[in-house]
Amino acid sequence: MKTISECAKTYNVSVQTIYRKIDKGVKQDGKQGLTEKRGNITYITQAGEDFLYSSLTHVQQDLTNVEQALNADKQAKTGDNEEVLFLRGQLEKTQNELNAEREHSRAVATQLVEITRNNQILLKTEQDRAQPALIAGKDKPHSRAESKKRGILGLFWR
Repeated sequence: MKTISECAKTYNVSVQTIYRKIDKGVKQDGKQGLTEKRGNITYITQAGEDFLYSSLTHVQQDLTNVEQALNADKQAKTGDNEEVLFLRGQLEKTQNELNAEREHSRAVATQLVEITRNNQILLKTEQDRAQPALIAGKDKPHSRAESKKRGILGLFWR
């Protein structure tokens, strides 16, 4: 337990602010047991410190929510072992299926690469087969100079 002045120093506020916050907590919020008086010295209890912390730093922390979360976590660890084991089995089965799918996808990708390579080889062969006819000059395209010699009909003549 701290005194009023120690709390004021902790939160960097005046002693009057501490008294006002405590009075407000007792009057408006109905909080009891925030302070304890021993002789002439007023001490702030743990509940009072928590109240001051939440009101001075604008942080609301409900202890019941924290306790409920902890209890729920403990119950989840102890009560649902069968369900956890079942779910782990399902997860392992799903992972095995996924690994099999990945292996199949890799095999299909390898086949696709081979088909693409063969397609390119065939395309090159067909281009080489059509190319000698152009090189020999059988279907030699006319130049623009030749078409000018023939006149207007030379544009359409080949």
